[in-house]
Amino acid sequence: MANTAPVTENSQSHTPAYGTEPIGHIDTLEGSVSVFRADGLAVEVEVGHPVFQGDEIMTASDSAVGIVLADQTAFSMAENGRITLDEMVYDPASQEGSIGLSVGAGVFTFLSGEIAKTDPEAMVIDTPVATIGIRGTQLGVDIADGETLTVVMMEEAGGFVGEAVIRNGHGVQVLNAAHQGTVVAGLNAAPGAVYILESGQIVNQFGATLGYLPDVGDANAYGVEESAVETLGEEELGEEPFAEDIQEEEAITEVMPATEESERDTDETLADFETTAGEPEAETPEETIKVVAEDYATGKTGTEVNPAEGAIPQAAVETVSTTTARAAPTVTRRDEPVVAETVPEPEPEPEPEAEPEPINTEPVAFNEVGTTGEDNILSGQLTATDVDQDELTFTLDPDGAPEHGFVVVDASGTYTYVPDQNFSGADTFTYMVSDGHGGVDSATVTLNVTPIADQPTLDVADVSFGTELLPDDDKIKGTKDDDVLYGGGGNDTIDGKGGDDILYGDGGAAGETTVALDIAAALSDTDTSESLSITLSGLPEGASLSAGMETDGVWTLQNEDLDDLSMTLPEGYAEGFQLDVQATATETAAGDTASTAATINVA
Repeated sequence: MANTAPVTENSQSHTPAYGTEPIGHIDTLEGSVSVFRADGLAVEVEVGHPVFQGDEIMTASDSAVGIVLADQTAFSMAENGRITLDEMVYDPASQEGSIGLSVGAGVFTFLSGEIAKTDPEAMVIDTPVATIGIRGTQLGVDIADGETLTVVMMEEAGGFVGEAVIRNGHGVQVLNAAHQGTVVAGLNAAPGAVYILESGQIVNQFGATLGYLPDVGDANAYGVEESAVETLGEEELGEEPFAEDIQEEEAITEVMPATEESERDTDETLADFETTAGEPEAETPEETIKVVAEDYATGKTGTEVNPAEGAIPQAAVETVSTTTARAAPTVTRRDEPVVAETVPEPEPEPEPEAEPEPINTEPVAFNEVGTTGEDNILSGQLTATDVDQDELTFTLDPDGAPEHGFVVVDASGTYTYVPDQNFSGADTFTYMVSDGHGGVDSATVTLNVTPIADQPTLDVADVSFGTELLPDDDKIKGTKDDDVLYGGGGNDTIDGKGGDDILYGDGGAAGETTVALDIAAALSDTDTSESLSITLSGLPEGASLSAGMETDGVWTLQNEDLDDLSMTLPEGYAEGFQLDVQATATETAAGDTASTAATINVA
């Protein structure tokens, strides 16, 4: 149960020195809750204390707190939590404004108020791994370790379900149905796929906050708070010390001073008010001053204050003495001490029921997408969540290996994918995740291998046609290699020597010389995604090729043009020169290119 102790008289000392108006108040509290003001002041707060813009609120171990803001936005925070109230702007007339909260770590339940109902961008919760935008809803947020974020859409008491948008630099996820959840596995992970929780799973994960969620609007505690109240009532209804003690106190009233009697009457009025649990419960006095300025309504009873009549009073300063609800007035008897016989014998405590075996919830594996270049290795991290917080183990599905490469998956979820050589396109593999208690799930990783052009092969041979192509009788000798020899005019003697030679006599009736070119080019790629082209430059003026297209002295050929390719030189040309040849492979889809160059010596 939440601590409902009243505000102490020294609450005025917790107002920031800079005089900022409060933006909300502490509604429920258990254990130790500290507030660090923007001016450097650190205070330990109680129920009813105000909170201010810039406050950083922290809960200790075994502690919890519930806070109500000016527009009836409410939230609760479990133990070891940390949240900062960054911004609160609210116009009650138009019900417009903005709320900015920064969650550092912890488990929370948020209930949006008037601001979030009018503008989905007006209430924003920043976390270390993602930003949450809320529109008119109740939401569970779990980032207890400060790194892994779980967001769960809850259903309000009236059945309404709003919308939450979770986003970071890697993706966006939207929750808009009851009990939907998503997980952000870290700063470098996108919000995961949506999954569905049962009510019991929500209570297990957020029960520590649901019991302290302020009872405003359509807050839904999922039965946690009511169950705690019923348990408390059963434990305390058996004690009935009131009647005799109150009679004794009435007898003492006659000798008390008037001021003390007035204060005691107030206490008795509170003590006489019984709750359903059988215990007297503290009641907020009707004269209590509001904890914020005139535009802030907490939903609690309070007296309106006109700002024109004076400064806003300090928050939580009551017009009566501090009052507490007492189980029995602590008055000393004057005639006889309280004897044991007046106290009923306590009933024996029932045997505790055996806790049911927890129901194991299967883990949830998420589909992933990876991209790498052709002939490049890809490494990545698989992601999965488990509401039971079990340790998860990742393995490759035996039937889910990739078709165009191989992959290694280790137990922590790290994978390494190696595509087949020269492969480009889409590949996939399937992995499995186990929680060690029989729960297993699987998901698919899609691998996009972008094409990269492979360097083509290019082979050329030098050409020799004799540098003295005169109409005389010449003696021309080849080498031991494959030669192309030209006699030109006259009665020539041509000796090819070794190798497979090509011998030409006269250059033709027109006096031109035709030279055969030995060029071979081919693609290295095997997936037919590339095209091949060849360029040749350096021809003498007036020379031409038997195939291809010429532009500004550069000839462009296709692979089929290389068969029986020859060059025709102008009549009487007898000088040596070089031809520059380049083969280029082009990826059809990506436009990536790779080239190989060679030189042909013509002599």
